[in-house]
Amino acid sequence: MVPPHPAAFAITNIMKADVGKVILYALLIGTPTAIIAGPIWARFISRKCSTGEFNESEVKAPTPDEKLPGFGITLFTILLPLLIMVVKTISVIFLTKDSMSYNLVTFLGNPITALLISVFVAYYTLGLSRGLKMKDLLSLTEEGFKSIAGILLIIGGGGAFNALLIASGLGKELSDIMTSLHMNPIILAWLVASILHLAIGSVTVAMISAAGIVAPLMAVYPHLSPEIMVLAIGAGAIGWCHVNDSAFWLVKEFFGLSLPDAFKSFTAATIIASVVALGGVLLLAHVVAL
Repeated sequence: MVPPHPAAFAITNIMKADVGKVILYALLIGTPTAIIAGPIWARFISRKCSTGEFNESEVKAPTPDEKLPGFGITLFTILLPLLIMVVKTISVIFLTKDSMSYNLVTFLGNPITALLISVFVAYYTLGLSRGLKMKDLLSLTEEGFKSIAGILLIIGGGGAFNALLIASGLGKELSDIMTSLHMNPIILAWLVASILHLAIGSVTVAMISAAGIVAPLMAVYPHLSPEIMVLAIGAGAIGWCHVNDSAFWLVKEFFGLSLPDAFKSFTAATIIASVVALGGVLLLAHVVAL
């Protein structure tokens, strides 16, 4: 739900929402959601599930602490793009529009610029400062590109499907049908994203496709905050993780869970997270409207 996650970032652009506000709102909603669906639910359900036995011979030896970057600098590097975008959102409130300071802050706070700055900072804090050479950074960068290639293809496929919905007019027709249901648009966006994830199995594709279907609703409900709608879609898409989602099998196999126990623990946790997040979005929408 929180940019710069690829899906959250993509639908923030589709819905023309402010990325800084989306980050702030998502952290407000996501933190209690993660606590309830994470440790609280795990404490309860762990008594009803059994995990497999770990083979210690297959476990890799941990990297010595002296070879790892410090916790503080690592956390700062990870959070840097979020901090830059949030600072931009707060700063523009106090700056005169079209002034040099406003334009500079807007440029630096652009998600692409913020991520690029963070990459260069990471090269230093996690690489050069620890004795790595430029050729080492090149090798690590190449490995990174390999790992994100699949994500880029998924986002591209979701974006193509979204463009198809818009160009064919199907998105508009679906929007008209949904409007005739006279349902709360926030719940509607959550429901569309939930159904898509349930059927497709990919959170990224579900979020991008749901945004293409829900975006026309913004013209019908001009008072709606686009940031709230982004979060409603994200809240719907995080639920119903089951057998057609690779994350389901990753968790099941890693913990040695049986199929019923995986449903009881992980699938149920995603449903709880989705419902709790929806409640948070509805509450936040009321506060934002005030």
